[in-house]
Amino acid sequence: MVDTDFGEELTPEELKKLAESKGQADLHEVLTRTPKLNLDDALTAQKKLEDHIETLRTVERENAIDEIHRIAARVGLTVSFGQTEGASKPKQPRKPRKPAANQYRDPDNPGNTWKGTGAKPNWLKEKLVQGASLEDFLIKETNE
Repeated sequence: MVDTDFGEELTPEELKKLAESKGQADLHEVLTRTPKLNLDDALTAQKKLEDHIETLRTVERENAIDEIHRIAARVGLTVSFGQTEGASKPKQPRKPRKPAANQYRDPDNPGNTWKGTGAKPNWLKEKLVQGASLEDFLIKETNE
């Protein structure tokens, strides 16, 4: 016999039947009628509940997919799902990119560089206004 919070005594079989009879009903009611469990029993109950939830999700997912196929067929469409199991592939982490090399350099001040992306830096804008060409600042690679 198991003593509940309400002073009732339920056998383990009665407790199991109560939980099973509730199915998707109010979980709070089942939990409040559940005896105070030790840690091992609580963890076992948690695992069983998680398995039950996963089973319910799988059934609900399959029913939804079947319903979608029925509706699509009724209106003359076909539907394809990438993965009907519902589990998506885990994303692979991106490989780190190598930083872009500088493409332009100020010949008057070699510390002034620009990669060629984003807004032009002020030093380059000033030189272009003075009549210089963008090609004048291209960094020429030397492979000697």
